[in-house]
Amino acid sequence: MGHVFARLVGHGMTLVPYWPYAFRRGDGDAVEVTRVTVDGPARFVVRPGITVKTGETPKPGEPVTAGEAVGPAEAVGAGEAVGAGEAVGAGEAVGAGEAVGAGRTADGGGVVDVGGGPDHPYWMIEISPAVVPWPDGFSLESPQDAADHTPFYLLGPDDSAIFPQGPVRADRLAGPDAVVAEDQTVLARRSENGTSVVELGYEHEGRPWWQGYWLVPFPGDRLFVVTAQAPVPGAATAREAAATIAAGVRAR
Repeated sequence: MGHVFARLVGHGMTLVPYWPYAFRRGDGDAVEVTRVTVDGPARFVVRPGITVKTGETPKPGEPVTAGEAVGPAEAVGAGEAVGAGEAVGAGEAVGAGEAVGAGRTADGGGVVDVGGGPDHPYWMIEISPAVVPWPDGFSLESPQDAADHTPFYLLGPDDSAIFPQGPVRADRLAGPDAVVAEDQTVLARRSENGTSVVELGYEHEGRPWWQGYWLVPFPGDRLFVVTAQAPVPGAATAREAAATIAAGVRAR
Protein backbone atom coordinates (compact mmCIF):
# COMPACT_ATOMS: atom_id res chain seq x y z
CA MET A 1 0.00 0.00 0.00
CA GLY A 2 1.28 3.47 -0.86
CA HIS A 3 1.66 6.43 1.43
CA VAL A 4 -0.70 9.39 1.36
CA PHE A 5 1.31 12.57 0.94
CA ALA A 6 -1.57 15.04 0.55
CA ARG A 7 -4.82 15.92 2.27
CA LEU A 8 -7.58 18.43 1.65
CA VAL A 9 -8.37 21.13 4.22
CA GLY A 10 -11.04 23.82 4.56
CA HIS A 11 -14.66 24.41 5.61
CA GLY A 12 -13.73 23.31 9.14
CA MET A 13 -12.59 19.89 7.87
CA THR A 14 -9.51 17.86 7.07
CA LEU A 15 -9.92 15.03 4.55
CA VAL A 16 -7.24 12.32 4.64
CA PRO A 17 -7.83 9.81 1.83
CA TYR A 18 -6.86 6.16 1.57
CA TRP A 19 -4.45 5.35 -1.25
CA PRO A 20 -4.95 5.19 -4.18
CA TYR A 21 -7.41 8.05 -4.25
CA ALA A 22 -8.91 10.88 -6.25
CA PHE A 23 -10.68 14.05 -5.09
CA ARG A 24 -13.17 15.68 -7.44
CA ARG A 25 -15.35 18.71 -6.93
CA GLY A 26 -19.07 18.08 -6.68
CA ASP A 27 -22.01 20.46 -6.42
CA GLY A 28 -21.17 23.64 -4.55
CA ASP A 29 -18.32 22.91 -2.15
CA ALA A 30 -18.95 19.16 -2.01
CA VAL A 31 -16.03 16.82 -2.65
CA GLU A 32 -16.32 13.31 -4.09
CA VAL A 33 -13.54 11.00 -2.91
CA THR A 34 -12.80 7.80 -4.82
CA ARG A 35 -10.61 4.96 -3.63
CA VAL A 36 -9.68 2.09 -5.94
CA THR A 37 -9.78 -1.24 -4.10
CA VAL A 38 -9.37 -4.88 -5.09
CA ASP A 39 -13.18 -5.07 -5.13
CA GLY A 40 -13.50 -2.05 -7.40
CA PRO A 41 -13.83 1.69 -6.82
CA ALA A 42 -15.50 2.98 -3.66
CA ARG A 43 -16.82 6.54 -3.36
CA PHE A 44 -17.68 8.88 -0.55
CA VAL A 45 -19.14 12.38 -0.76
CA VAL A 46 -18.27 15.09 1.78
CA ARG A 47 -20.55 18.12 1.98
CA PRO A 48 -19.37 21.01 4.18
CA GLY A 49 -21.90 21.95 6.84
CA ILE A 50 -23.84 18.73 6.32
CA THR A 51 -23.34 15.27 7.78
CA VAL A 52 -20.88 13.30 5.75
CA LYS A 53 -22.81 11.19 3.27
CA THR A 54 -21.80 7.84 1.88
CA GLY A 55 -21.63 7.72 -1.88
CA GLU A 56 -23.23 5.06 -4.03
CA THR A 57 -21.16 2.16 -5.21
CA PRO A 58 -20.50 2.57 -8.95
CA LYS A 59 -22.36 0.20 -11.22
CA PRO A 60 -20.35 -2.55 -12.94
CA GLY A 61 -18.66 -1.16 -16.01
CA GLU A 62 -19.07 2.45 -14.94
CA PRO A 63 -15.92 4.37 -15.93
CA VAL A 64 -13.83 5.62 -13.04
CA THR A 65 -10.91 7.91 -13.84
CA ALA A 66 -9.01 7.56 -10.56
CA GLY A 67 -6.53 5.28 -12.28
CA GLU A 68 -5.62 7.89 -14.87
CA ALA A 69 -3.07 9.70 -12.70
CA VAL A 70 0.28 10.23 -14.35
CA GLY A 71 2.61 7.69 -12.79
CA PRO A 72 6.35 7.22 -13.32
CA ALA A 73 5.77 4.33 -15.71
CA GLU A 74 3.69 6.50 -18.04
CA ALA A 75 5.65 8.56 -20.52
CA VAL A 76 4.70 12.20 -20.23
CA GLY A 77 7.65 13.82 -21.92
CA ALA A 78 11.10 14.97 -20.99
CA GLY A 79 11.91 17.20 -18.06
CA GLU A 80 9.33 15.80 -15.62
CA ALA A 81 11.56 15.88 -12.57
CA VAL A 82 13.32 18.96 -11.26
CA GLY A 83 16.69 19.45 -12.89
CA ALA A 84 15.60 17.72 -16.13
CA GLY A 85 15.54 14.24 -14.67
CA GLU A 86 16.67 14.75 -11.06
CA ALA A 87 14.06 13.69 -8.54
CA VAL A 88 13.59 15.49 -5.24
CA GLY A 89 12.09 14.30 -1.98
CA ALA A 90 8.42 14.71 -1.30
CA GLY A 91 8.61 15.09 2.48
CA GLU A 92 6.80 13.18 5.17
CA ALA A 93 3.89 10.94 4.37
CA VAL A 94 0.54 11.74 5.95
CA GLY A 95 -0.82 8.46 7.25
CA ALA A 96 -4.47 7.69 6.62
CA GLY A 97 -5.04 7.09 10.31
CA GLU A 98 -3.22 10.19 11.54
CA ALA A 99 -5.12 12.62 13.75
CA VAL A 100 -6.29 15.51 11.59
CA GLY A 101 -6.85 18.35 14.00
CA ALA A 102 -9.37 19.38 16.58
CA GLY A 103 -12.98 18.39 16.39
CA ARG A 104 -15.05 15.27 15.92
CA THR A 105 -13.99 12.73 13.33
CA ALA A 106 -16.45 11.03 11.03
CA ASP A 107 -16.47 7.60 9.44
CA GLY A 108 -15.55 7.95 5.79
CA GLY A 109 -16.51 4.45 4.78
CA GLY A 110 -12.92 3.25 4.40
CA VAL A 111 -12.40 5.84 1.66
CA VAL A 112 -11.42 8.95 3.59
CA ASP A 113 -10.91 9.98 7.22
CA VAL A 114 -12.78 13.17 8.07
CA GLY A 115 -11.79 15.37 10.99
CA GLY A 116 -11.68 18.97 12.12
CA GLY A 117 -9.71 21.53 10.16
CA PRO A 118 -9.31 25.20 9.24
CA ASP A 119 -12.46 27.26 8.84
CA HIS A 120 -11.63 29.11 5.61
CA PRO A 121 -14.50 28.71 3.11
CA TYR A 122 -12.48 27.04 0.36
CA TRP A 123 -10.44 23.89 -0.11
CA MET A 124 -6.63 23.86 0.04
CA ILE A 125 -4.17 21.01 -0.54
CA GLU A 126 -1.92 20.34 2.43
CA ILE A 127 1.37 18.47 2.10
CA SER A 128 4.26 18.18 4.53
CA PRO A 129 6.12 21.39 3.59
CA ALA A 130 3.32 23.62 2.30
CA VAL A 131 -0.34 24.39 1.70
CA VAL A 132 -1.38 25.22 -1.87
CA PRO A 133 -4.62 26.13 -3.66
CA TRP A 134 -6.75 23.52 -5.42
CA PRO A 135 -7.49 25.07 -8.84
CA ASP A 136 -10.91 24.67 -10.43
CA GLY A 137 -11.21 22.17 -13.26
CA PHE A 138 -8.56 19.78 -11.94
CA SER A 139 -8.98 16.55 -10.00
CA LEU A 140 -6.55 15.88 -7.17
CA GLU A 141 -5.11 12.38 -7.48
CA SER A 142 -2.50 10.20 -5.86
CA PRO A 143 0.32 8.51 -7.75
CA GLN A 144 -0.82 5.06 -8.83
CA ASP A 145 2.59 3.51 -8.18
CA ALA A 146 3.47 3.09 -4.49
CA ALA A 147 7.12 3.85 -5.34
CA ASP A 148 6.22 7.29 -6.74
CA HIS A 149 6.72 9.87 -3.97
CA THR A 150 5.26 12.81 -5.87
CA PRO A 151 2.86 14.34 -3.32
CA PHE A 152 -0.05 14.54 -5.76
CA TYR A 153 -1.07 15.10 -9.37
CA LEU A 154 -3.65 17.58 -10.60
CA LEU A 155 -5.24 16.21 -13.76
CA GLY A 156 -7.22 18.52 -16.02
CA PRO A 157 -8.68 18.83 -19.49
CA ASP A 158 -6.72 18.08 -22.66
CA ASP A 159 -4.38 15.63 -20.85
CA SER A 160 -2.95 18.45 -18.75
CA ALA A 161 -1.15 17.64 -15.50
CA ILE A 162 0.34 19.70 -12.66
CA PHE A 163 2.48 18.46 -9.80
CA PRO A 164 4.72 19.90 -7.05
CA GLN A 165 8.30 19.07 -6.14
CA GLY A 166 10.61 20.14 -3.35
CA PRO A 167 11.30 22.38 -1.66
CA VAL A 168 14.83 22.08 -2.99
CA ARG A 169 17.93 24.18 -2.32
CA ALA A 170 17.92 27.24 -4.55
CA ASP A 171 21.51 26.68 -5.66
CA ARG A 172 20.49 23.39 -7.30
CA LEU A 173 18.41 25.34 -9.81
CA ALA A 174 20.64 28.40 -10.13
CA GLY A 175 21.66 27.81 -13.77
CA PRO A 176 19.50 29.32 -16.53
CA ASP A 177 18.91 25.89 -18.09
CA ALA A 178 18.59 23.86 -14.87
CA VAL A 179 15.09 22.65 -15.79
CA VAL A 180 15.61 22.43 -19.56
CA ALA A 181 16.09 19.01 -21.16
CA GLU A 182 18.12 18.54 -24.34
CA ASP A 183 15.09 18.09 -26.59
CA GLN A 184 13.22 21.09 -25.22
CA THR A 185 13.08 24.65 -26.51
CA VAL A 186 12.77 27.63 -24.18
CA LEU A 187 9.65 29.57 -25.14
CA ALA A 188 9.65 32.20 -22.40
CA ARG A 189 11.31 33.30 -19.17
CA ARG A 190 9.78 35.81 -16.78
CA SER A 191 9.25 36.74 -13.16
CA GLU A 192 5.83 36.78 -11.49
CA ASN A 193 5.95 38.53 -8.10
CA GLY A 194 9.40 37.12 -7.37
CA THR A 195 8.68 33.67 -8.80
CA SER A 196 10.83 32.64 -11.76
CA VAL A 197 8.84 31.07 -14.60
CA VAL A 198 10.30 29.03 -17.46
CA GLU A 199 8.10 27.82 -20.34
CA LEU A 200 9.27 25.08 -22.68
CA GLY A 201 8.15 23.40 -25.87
CA TYR A 202 8.85 19.84 -27.02
CA GLU A 203 7.36 16.95 -28.95
CA HIS A 204 5.90 13.86 -27.28
CA GLU A 205 4.50 10.95 -29.28
CA GLY A 206 4.38 13.10 -32.37
CA ARG A 207 2.42 15.92 -30.73
CA PRO A 208 3.62 19.39 -29.70
CA TRP A 209 3.61 19.78 -25.92
CA TRP A 210 4.06 22.68 -23.55
CA GLN A 211 5.68 22.58 -20.12
CA GLY A 212 6.09 25.26 -17.49
CA TYR A 213 8.08 25.56 -14.26
CA TRP A 214 7.24 27.99 -11.46
CA LEU A 215 10.18 28.30 -9.04
CA VAL A 216 8.59 29.74 -5.91
CA PRO A 217 10.89 31.24 -3.23
CA PHE A 218 10.59 29.23 -0.02
CA PRO A 219 12.01 29.72 3.50
CA GLY A 220 15.56 28.52 4.08
CA ASP A 221 16.91 29.67 0.69
CA ARG A 222 14.90 26.98 -1.06
CA LEU A 223 12.49 26.77 -3.98
CA PHE A 224 9.08 25.12 -4.15
CA VAL A 225 8.65 23.91 -7.73
CA VAL A 226 5.31 23.73 -9.54
CA THR A 227 5.46 21.88 -12.86
CA ALA A 228 2.66 21.96 -15.43
CA GLN A 229 2.45 20.23 -18.79
CA ALA A 230 -0.11 19.74 -21.51
CA PRO A 231 -0.48 19.33 -25.25
CA VAL A 232 -0.28 22.78 -26.79
CA PRO A 233 -4.11 23.15 -27.12
CA GLY A 234 -4.43 22.76 -23.33
CA ALA A 235 -1.49 24.97 -22.39
CA ALA A 236 -3.50 28.09 -21.51
CA THR A 237 -5.66 26.27 -18.94
CA ALA A 238 -2.68 24.51 -17.38
CA ARG A 239 -0.67 27.75 -17.28
CA GLU A 240 -3.45 29.63 -15.47
CA ALA A 241 -3.92 26.85 -12.92
CA ALA A 242 -0.20 26.52 -12.23
CA ALA A 243 0.13 30.29 -11.78
CA THR A 244 -2.75 30.16 -9.28
CA ILE A 245 -0.99 27.46 -7.29
CA ALA A 246 2.36 29.25 -7.34
CA ALA A 247 0.80 32.52 -6.16
CA GLY A 248 -0.89 30.77 -3.24
CA VAL A 249 1.94 28.58 -1.87
CA ARG A 250 2.24 28.94 1.91
CA ALA A 251 4.99 27.28 3.92
CA ARG A 252 3.80 25.20 6.89
